[in-house]
Amino acid sequence: MKQHDVIIIGGGLVGMTTALALAASDIRSAVVDSADLKTTLTAEFDGRASAIASASWRMLEALGLGSSLAGLGCPINEIRVTDGLSPLHLHFGEVNAGEPLGWMFENRHLRAALLAAARASPHIEILAPAIVERAERGVAGVTVKLANGAVLAAPLLFAADGRRSKLRDEAGINIATWKYD
Repeated sequence: MKQHDVIIIGGGLVGMTTALALAASDIRSAVVDSADLKTTLTAEFDGRASAIASASWRMLEALGLGSSLAGLGCPINEIRVTDGLSPLHLHFGEVNAGEPLGWMFENRHLRAALLAAARASPHIEILAPAIVERAERGVAGVTVKLANGAVLAAPLLFAADGRRSKLRDEAGINIATWKYD
């Protein structure tokens, strides 16, 4: 059984960012993801982009990712929020001269920077592809058994396994859902 401070299920944007933030405080984590993370770096895997607000960008810079993402995103200098065809709108512009409201990045570039930084950290163990067979919660923490037979233990389990989170469902955490027309 391998002991960690935190077990993070999900090695996507949220899981890897969390692992790096914890590592900055010398907190050891295991990041478990069912995907081969190398495939998540291709343009074919996910063509989406993410808007990173200025405060989140400063956090990524503090984690040491600024230089690896330099030149890969574009600034968000203004935002216009509308409701359908209504002529009314909200407009947000630069607050400080020269500082954008945030940045747009392709998810694959964010993933690549996060993964490289996590692999370089002595406080992060990446287990991928790896399937969680069972997570057992106890008074002193959690034990996670992987399909390959490996067993991990930690006082805290962090579910970052996406919108169809099996761990969230097992924990009985309800979410609100709705569909847009």
